[in-house]
Amino acid sequence: MTRLELLAELRAVLADTVGPRYGWSDDRLMNFLSEGQDKFCEQTGFWLDRSTYTIVTEADTLDYDLDPRIIEVIAARDGIRKLIEYGEESFADNNDTSFADTSPQRPQFYRLDGDTGTLSLLSPPEAGIVINLRVHRYSLVAFNTKNASNQYTVETPEIPSRFHLAMVEYAAAKAFGDHDRELQDPVKAGEHMKNFRQYVREGGEAFRRLTRSHTTITGTPEYVV
Repeated sequence: MTRLELLAELRAVLADTVGPRYGWSDDRLMNFLSEGQDKFCEQTGFWLDRSTYTIVTEADTLDYDLDPRIIEVIAARDGIRKLIEYGEESFADNNDTSFADTSPQRPQFYRLDGDTGTLSLLSPPEAGIVINLRVHRYSLVAFNTKNASNQYTVETPEIPSRFHLAMVEYAAAKAFGDHDRELQDPVKAGEHMKNFRQYVREGGEAFRRLTRSHTTITGTPEYVV
């Protein structure tokens, strides 16, 4: 569905089709639709991406800001070599400091539990090394993005077309949840959020099939005979 089709569908659901004095502005509804796509991505796994995001190291620089469209960094690679993720607790009881060489080198270790939204290397890297990130991300461009002329720039959502109406259900739930005595309808808001969650369940199943992801359940060793 296109942006205009989604807006029209949402207004039909909200019974807010008579302008120009709508109950909800286009901008407000677009914000809800955009948030709906982001929530769908968060909760289903869409999208995995190993080619869009990179970090180019700088001399004596350990910390690198992550793009805000990244939900989770899954792996970091220097060419075919996979960097090792660590946390503060990883070496808390280890007196061996050989891993923390202060001379410039190709990155070996990184962490994500330092400053929020930052990937940090353990040791000063050589300059100009390209680290490729494999990530779980939102859509590449937010659905409510505007250009300098205040015009929306995204024509269609990035999530699969069969799930476009999930955005409408989420947006309807948000709209009916508005704290306004004339517009608020908690019952309708709850029904639309329930519909959105059903789309999320179906989207999660579709994502697992696409990526051949399977959940394995095993017993705790001490209880397995």
